[in-house]
Amino acid sequence: MANNHLKNANAAAQSSFSGRTDFGGTTVRCQKISVKIHLEDGNVACPGRRHEIRAVGSPKGGSYSWSISGGNAHLLDIDGKPSNTDSHLWLLGFWPDDDKDFFPERKVRVSVTYTHDCGTAEATSHLIIHGIKFDVTDVKVIKQPTIFFIQGRDFVLGARDSLLPQMDTAPGPGVTIHLDRRCPRKEDCAKNHRVGWLQTITDFKEEVHYNNKRFHCPVRFPIIDVTSESFRQPPFVLRVHSFLNDGDTQFAIQTDHPGTKHPFTSQDPTVGNLTTFWFKMKFMDWLVVQNIEWEGRDLKRSFIFLRHFSWGIDYQGVVVYGLGPARLPVITEVRPPFSPTLPRRPIRAQKGKGPEDPVLTGQTFNDFMKQPGRCPAMR
Repeated sequence: MANNHLKNANAAAQSSFSGRTDFGGTTVRCQKISVKIHLEDGNVACPGRRHEIRAVGSPKGGSYSWSISGGNAHLLDIDGKPSNTDSHLWLLGFWPDDDKDFFPERKVRVSVTYTHDCGTAEATSHLIIHGIKFDVTDVKVIKQPTIFFIQGRDFVLGARDSLLPQMDTAPGPGVTIHLDRRCPRKEDCAKNHRVGWLQTITDFKEEVHYNNKRFHCPVRFPIIDVTSESFRQPPFVLRVHSFLNDGDTQFAIQTDHPGTKHPFTSQDPTVGNLTTFWFKMKFMDWLVVQNIEWEGRDLKRSFIFLRHFSWGIDYQGVVVYGLGPARLPVITEVRPPFSPTLPRRPIRAQKGKGPEDPVLTGQTFNDFMKQPGRCPAMR
């Protein structure tokens, strides 16, 4: 009976304490196992910014196993590498919605299991990754009429007014960032975002016919477009602008000057004179805000798409010649003609990303165009 009483006492103790058996077969009384999660930076995290969390297990000497769900969030160690076994970790999450011109609030659940020789304990905490809104002034996209004109010995395709770009959004748009009022680090959070334009060439054709030979310029599209060396910050087409604080406004201007030129009389006498030309370029442009820290983890998902629009040039011309001085051929007409009275045409921008995806990596269109022999002769 004394033995039965001892067994009942041991069972009662194990309901509030853990027990283990050492190699000698002796039962050792353990402390109660517990674990707590400490949200060092609070329960509101910034999009794409590391948020410190820590687990404290008791008694010491156990191991940790974390799990996380929601918000496309990840757990990282001090070096920024994925981890779910350290006691001290950082949460990082960023998951925009391509159909929305803002960053929606995301809910995240983190859990930890603490395993000790004496047993296990679990804890769970809930966080939010706060939202961000953006005010965008009207995106006024103006496209100039396209014309051909003679410049020296060349036929040139360009804008009607050579002092203006073929397409531009000047003087704006202006984009203002509005952080959630619960944001714990507003200046750092704002500076982790920058605004600019992405541009992809979705279609391209350049073909030139002379009397005795035809040339074409093959391009594998879609292809990323970056305007010039001085502005080169891939994948952005022009300069980008970082926000300085909550409520800051940055102006993101998009402008482009597509065009081409070909000699109307080839230096090779076997080629002859220019007779027909085709030039087509189609573009898709996106006004975006990028989360800078998330860019290094997932470039494609680092953008909030504010606006998008498409535009382009599509022209086929026939050159008509007559006889000039010394009975040499001179250009008398280009069909169809360009009207000098065509108005500047506005283009309407839409919210979100739209149906197309931007090209973010690979050879740029400008780099391709610099290649020698880019327009081989057609057979």
